[in-house]
Amino acid sequence: MNYTKGEWAYTPHPKEGGFVHSLEKGIAFYVGHENGNLIAAAPEMYEALKAITSQFAAAVEHPYSSDKKVYTQALKALAKAEGK
Repeated sequence: MNYTKGEWAYTPHPKEGGFVHSLEKGIAFYVGHENGNLIAAAPEMYEALKAITSQFAAAVEHPYSSDKKVYTQALKALAKAEGK
């Protein structure tokens, strides 16, 4: 999946909203305060979720695994982020 990799940050504007920006690529866009930190964390959360799902892929296949629902939820979130 292609996206702007690297560290992102949220810089609030004194009056309203703020900017989410890539610290490496110089890309920025305006968002409301309530979404800024979440959007800035999205690339790191995506990579972490990919790593977690790859580590747990075999474990959830165990017949007594109680993690299948959470694993499936994680896969759906990754698919949504990838536009699938």
